Amino acid sequence: MLQPEIVYQQRRQLASFEQTVLNEVATSWPMNFVEFKNQARSLVISKLQQANEGNGAYFADLTDIVLGVRDDAYSSHCHLTANGNRARAEHLGQRRLPVIRSAAADG
Repeated sequence: MLQPEIVYQQRRQLASFEQTVLNEVATSWPMNFVEFKNQARSLVISKLQQANEGNGAYFADLTDIVLGVRDDAYSSHCHLTANGNRARAEHLGQRRLPVIRSAAADG
C-alpha cells in the first residue's frame, strides 16, 4: 500500500495546521523533496502494482483517501489523526470486505 503523506498533491484543501506542516516540510527538508515525492509517485505506484500482480497480493493507493475529512487529517507529514485513520479504514473496508466475505463463503 502506498500510504498517505501530506506532501502528495491532493484534491482536498489542507486545514491550517496541515498547511503549517507542509510548509515546514517544503522549507526545512531536502531541496525539492515535495516535488520529488510527487514526481516519483506514479513510478512507485506502477512498480508496486507490478510487484503485486500474479501473486494474489492487494495494492492500494491511499495517498488521496482523506478527501472527505473536514478537520485535520494529518498529525504530521505522514501520520494521520483519528479522522484520517477513520477515512483510511472506511476506504479499505469498502474495497476489501467484499473480497474477504467472498473468500470465506467459498471456504
